[in-house]
Amino acid sequence: MFQTQNKHGNLPLGIYFHETCRSVTPSTDLELILHTRLDSRYGRLLVELPIPADLMGQSFILCYFGIVWVGHNIVIRSNTTMKRRDDGMIENVLVDISPLTNIYFATYDRLTVNYVTMKMVATFINNSLNINNIPKHFTARVISNNVPIWTGIVPIAHPSIEYYPNFVVVTEIVKLASTNPANILYHYSQNGTYYHQESIMWDGGTHGFQFAFPKVVSHFYFTTDACTVICNVTAAWLPLRDYITIVQDNNDTMLKMLPYALDQDSDTCFDLPVPGDSPSMLWMIITKLSLFGVTSQRFVVRITGHDIECGNIGQKSIHVGTSGPAYNHQCSTESDVIFCTLLLRTDNATMTQCDIECECDTLEQCSNVHIFMQSTNTDVWSLCELSINDVVDI
Repeated sequence: MFQTQNKHGNLPLGIYFHETCRSVTPSTDLELILHTRLDSRYGRLLVELPIPADLMGQSFILCYFGIVWVGHNIVIRSNTTMKRRDDGMIENVLVDISPLTNIYFATYDRLTVNYVTMKMVATFINNSLNINNIPKHFTARVISNNVPIWTGIVPIAHPSIEYYPNFVVVTEIVKLASTNPANILYHYSQNGTYYHQESIMWDGGTHGFQFAFPKVVSHFYFTTDACTVICNVTAAWLPLRDYITIVQDNNDTMLKMLPYALDQDSDTCFDLPVPGDSPSMLWMIITKLSLFGVTSQRFVVRITGHDIECGNIGQKSIHVGTSGPAYNHQCSTESDVIFCTLLLRTDNATMTQCDIECECDTLEQCSNVHIFMQSTNTDVWSLCELSINDVVDI
């Protein structure tokens, strides 16, 4: 409780100032409540916001401000002055309440009969997104009899770019069932420089938006229309290693490069191992075909790269096979690798595309997909794209 200073003596006044939810956008909802005491006359109060929080100046402007609730016990006369910028945004608000009186008219149990509630939508003046943006302080104050009786500070987290150096697989965007945010864009990247974006459209009553196929990302963030607050939205993800294992890949060195082959951009490539490297070959085991949206027992693995060969013999060999899961690290009939068949080779300048068809007798036999790429010389070769698609019989 804070004390007002007026001719009626020092009267207790509760002041609550908080962010109503944590927004994933640069705009957020704030609420300031004056909680009066029964049968009290507070005289004149001034509410001012936002005020500069430090020597760096003001960090916020307002999209909206209003007194949205006056309790049944409250008699109030107020005048709100807003200083606006040329673009209509609000730089400063001064609410002159003269007087603020609680007449003890209602005896409801709800405390809100004694509340005066102000709501606002604040947005950052600097909307640039970075990794690990630090919170900024939104500051307001209440003045009684020319004396500041309260200064409130709400630390507001500036939305940041989510960064995962070891890459993650984002499967869906999750929200609370009671919310239905509109016009939200999901931006994602494998390198933090070039971003793809996807509009998130919610089905009524669902808790999440599922992508047609999971996104392998290192960076992501959300955007929406200016001054729009979006809360209770997050990305559901799993580590990339939950979907793909690379044998003898110390420190996940090659696994960290693999997203360049999963970004649907043939201009992004990474060099494959040659003799003398560790590991000396690429042995990739895809343990969850859901990463590629594959659901059938017959599918085509497409491997695209520079200076690769599609055959299983030669200086730059490729083998693709399937197996069931291993039990207690022991091989079994289901876990033995059954190799797939080269379907088509396509050459374009230095780029080669290999289409290899796999077919399993049972879904269990397709539990794992093995890709072996090995060189017998030290000539540079690279993997640019890897995709797997169901074969649809017409």
